[in-house]
Amino acid sequence: MSPLESRLHDALTDLFDRLESKADPAECLACFDRIDGVRREWGPQMPPQLAHYLDRRSYEKALAFLKNPSLPHQA
Repeated sequence: MSPLESRLHDALTDLFDRLESKADPAECLACFDRIDGVRREWGPQMPPQLAHYLDRRSYEKALAFLKNPSLPHQA
């Protein structure tokens, strides 16, 4: 996993953990900021399917893609 993939994976995982534990909304917003920051940093080199998921806020699909990009994912 590349450093950008790792950072995105960590941000997505943190978001789901915080949502599950009903954390302070500010903590969730910080996760969204991290996700958006990685998206901007990665830019046009990001795999198109992953960019599609992030642009549409399909974070569960984005995390599944990071775990196994070769599996077919439903858009």
